[in-house]
Amino acid sequence: MFRSDVNLSDRQSQVLYWLAQGLTSQEIGEKLYLSAATVKNYRFQLLEALGARNAAEAVHRAHELGILR
Repeated sequence: MFRSDVNLSDRQSQVLYWLAQGLTSQEIGEKLYLSAATVKNYRFQLLEALGARNAAEAVHRAHELGILR
């Protein structure tokens, strides 16, 4: 299911940005001062919000929607 009404929180947007850079949950956590488990929770929320099955698909859809440039 493709979502066009996506509204991400600031933190979700930050996690998405670092996912697009290819960072792992651990690496993102270090950048944002979060635990890897918290980052994984944000990743799950992003997948759900974007209707994606994995991080690569979430990044692709975010580009399509203009969320990432």
